[in-house]
Amino acid sequence: MLKGHVDTIPRYLIAGWALDTDIPNLPVDVVIFVDRQEYGRVTANLPRKDLRELGTFGDGNHGFRYTFDPPLSILRSHDVAVCFALNNEPLTRGRFRIPAESDLADERLQPVLITTAGQPGFLGLMRSLALDSGIVAADSHAYGVRLLSYYAHALDVLVMPGMGKRIPSTFTDEASNWILGTNPYHSPLFETAFPRPRLLSGFFQRRSKAIIGTAFKSVVTEFYATVAAHQGKAEANLFAEQCDLFGVTPAFARLAFGRVREIVLLQDPRDAYCGYRALWSTSATQAMTILRSVCQRTIERHQDNQGDTLFLRCEDLLLRPETALTEVAAFLSINRAITVGPDIATDPAREGINRWRSELDATEMTLFGQQFDEYLRLFGYDVAAITDT
Repeated sequence: MLKGHVDTIPRYLIAGWALDTDIPNLPVDVVIFVDRQEYGRVTANLPRKDLRELGTFGDGNHGFRYTFDPPLSILRSHDVAVCFALNNEPLTRGRFRIPAESDLADERLQPVLITTAGQPGFLGLMRSLALDSGIVAADSHAYGVRLLSYYAHALDVLVMPGMGKRIPSTFTDEASNWILGTNPYHSPLFETAFPRPRLLSGFFQRRSKAIIGTAFKSVVTEFYATVAAHQGKAEANLFAEQCDLFGVTPAFARLAFGRVREIVLLQDPRDAYCGYRALWSTSATQAMTILRSVCQRTIERHQDNQGDTLFLRCEDLLLRPETALTEVAAFLSINRAITVGPDIATDPAREGINRWRSELDATEMTLFGQQFDEYLRLFGYDVAAITDT
């Protein structure tokens, strides 16, 4: 019989024990899943005095330790499963969620994240928001300023354990002037600086996180306050920035600002597939893999929505912009109409909407019905053509 227990579950280490009681002197393997993806494997063969003293678990060499390298981000929530490799069944206490940390203060200038994975309509939406007197957007390189994303990744790295095996000697070499990695002093090597080992991790992952996160937030808000002043928007209370669907930016924004509004752009995956096939050197298999990943992540974001996220179909924005922007204004608590930006009416993506109806064959229709039905129904896309095939 397989038995096991997870003892320790911080973001950088999982420890516990596992064995097969029918063959107690042979080790078993343990597999670690993070967010439903296999992350690593480890053999449970480390000495455990407590197991040896029980006298029923052979020589007691059934402990395991798995180190996350790099450690799991503090800016994301992670679903972790620690399972027996033989049958993928979880150990005792082997399924758990490590929540994202959020404890920084509110701010007058609040972020509006425009989250996209390449869907059309981003530029038109940003230009429309930038026309509003209460919203600041940095109109440079097609609204490509992404300060929140930059500092989100910086914070993610700076507060994580270095897990180094040796004491760092110098930071004066040329490479160190340009590249910073995880904190080399956030390591078991330096735990003796405090009377209890866990105090070191607590300092860097909680106190330093708050200090660094507050400093990064101040840089972002000062940047947009300065932009607002130059744009003559002294009363602006929102700033808009692009955000990647798979990045840590949303978590950092909520950590730093407390209240966040996020607009996730959607697209019919069938049209996206036709676009991949026509414009990029992407095989059908590659395109489907990308689209499955995007759609699954979007569904997960919808499931986690706490009421601060609007899911906006790019088709509605491009074909019915006044209605779509009225919905956006209500979501942002703006009691005035948002002007339709000039890019929306001329966006070439308008011509590609519903192209799937004429370009997909019956086999492809069936495939989309099998693999994207949940996404299509969840966000109100037409599934009649799929169910009729």
